[in-house]
This record gives sequence, structure tokens and C-alpha cells, in this order.
Amino acid sequence: MGFLDDLFDFNHDGKTDRLEWWLAHKLYLDVTKDEKESDEDDWRTYAEDGSEFDLDPEDFENEYEYYDALNDAAEEARYKWRESCKDGSEFGVDPKDYETEEDYEEALSDAREEWIESVCDDIYDYDVYPEDFETKAEFESALKEAKHEWRDYCEDGEDYDVYPEDYETEEEYENALEEAEKVWHEKYWWRDYCEDGWDYDVYPEDYETEKEYMEALEKAKRDAQ
Repeated sequence: MGFLDDLFDFNHDGKTDRLEWWLAHKLYLDVTKDEKESDEDDWRTYAEDGSEFDLDPEDFENEYEYYDALNDAAEEARYKWRESCKDGSEFGVDPKDYETEEDYEEALSDAREEWIESVCDDIYDYDVYPEDFETKAEFESALKEAKHEWRDYCEDGEDYDVYPEDYETEEEYENALEEAEKVWHEKYWWRDYCEDGWDYDVYPEDYETEKEYMEALEKAKRDAQ
């Protein structure tokens, strides 16, 4: 009797029959299965700690799934700063083009410096300086307000249909107002010297020509008799 025959001779009849060989084979499979499952579970013991990303190896079927999740979480955390960093779009700086927040901030600062250097010198006439503002939009808004400050105290041109908001500079507005006043006086000078029609509710400013006004006034006088 060979060694294996003796080992698997469960009924001790001196030989290993087919049933005993089958039982031996099943026993082998059960043992190797347990060893395999033990090996598969063993990776969790030595797996990289994922608690920083709220990941637990016990929640995963195998090592590959766990490390895929761990890599994804690490990648997301690596670029988390992009969600809360300063907006650099007005300077043409995109956080997606940079690996670290430090590199992005440096690029943003450089772009801002280039913008400040590119601003025209005449802006200093308004005491508005780009270096005093965080963003280009804030600066441009303040500059626009300073440039148009004259609109708050300029001469009223409403009587001549001339409005300061239609002009960029005070000089342009004053020239337009002067021209409008000239045209107005050439056209309506008679209103300053015509007969008073207030007693008859007839007013020169309601008429384009002196002739129209006088005709309306004469009619009102006749109707009042």
C-alpha cells in the first residue's frame, strides 16, 4: 500500500476506493478554499490607511476596488482648493491649469501686475489707482464713477433736451449744451418778448412759432369777450 493509499484509507480496509478518493479531493478543496479566502482577506490588514478620506477597506470586496476609490479621493482632495480660490477669469488665469494653489496665486498675482502696468497714465487725473483694488472690475467701476462725477453738479440741460448721461466728458456735454442753447434761442427768442397770455391760459412754450402762439392768443381773447 502506498503512502497516499494509507493516508486516505478512511475505513481501514487496506485499500483506498473511489469514494475515499472523492472525499480526499473534497477535503483538499475545502482546505485550499479556506487558505485562499484567508489570503484574500489579508490585504485589508496591510492596506494603506484611508480614514483621511472616510474610506475603510472592510467596505470593499477586493484590493483593486479599494485602491481605485482611494486614488479618486486623493485626486479630488488634491484639487479641492480650486473650488474656493479667487476668481482669475478677468485676468485670463484658470485654476485648472495649475497643480497647486501656490502656483495659481503666483500666476494670478503676475497677471494682476501686468494689468496694473498696462493701465493708461491719464487715470491718475481722477485719483483712482488700480493697485488699490482687488479686481479689474472693481477698479473700472470706481474709475467710471470718478470720470462721470461732473454729471452730479453740471448745468441742467433738460430744457434743451441735452442730458449729461449721454456724454462721456464734461467738455463734450458743455459744448453740446452751448450749441443747443444757441439753436433754441435762434428758434424761440420771440418767447422772451411776446405778449403775455397767462390771463387767457395761453403760454408761448406750448407753441413752436410766434405766429401759432399769437393766433391762439387772439382766439382766446375773442372767446373771453
